[in-house]
Amino acid sequence: MHPELRDVTEAIALRQDLHVQVGTPFLERTQDKLQDRARGIIQRRPELDCYFEDLIPNKVDNSCNPKLKAALEANVALRVEAERLIAAYVAPESGRAAIINELIMLFDGPQQREAERLAHEALAENQGAAQGPG
Repeated sequence: MHPELRDVTEAIALRQDLHVQVGTPFLERTQDKLQDRARGIIQRRPELDCYFEDLIPNKVDNSCNPKLKAALEANVALRVEAERLIAAYVAPESGRAAIINELIMLFDGPQQREAERLAHEALAENQGAAQGPG
């Protein structure tokens, strides 16, 4: 199947609640797309390079603001957990009601509030630093 058609059919199947086989080729394509997007972001905003060190090999820079990094890690953890739950939801014979409840708790629970708090603190500190003294 043509790659562009494959992506569209997978998206339609997921929206229609059909079983989509999520295997190595799917995950590799997803990883490749994420890496391409990360490279594009880094190309436009080089100062964000350090936030993608785990996505793009051989990128190690510890000059990132620790609060921004903590906020990013908290949001990434939320996304990873959500992706795990969605993959479980798509699986045949899954406990869909329980998974939906877990997703609701994930996005409206303490983990999400903590990620949001970290992001607000980091952004406020970053904006204060960008404005400079006085």
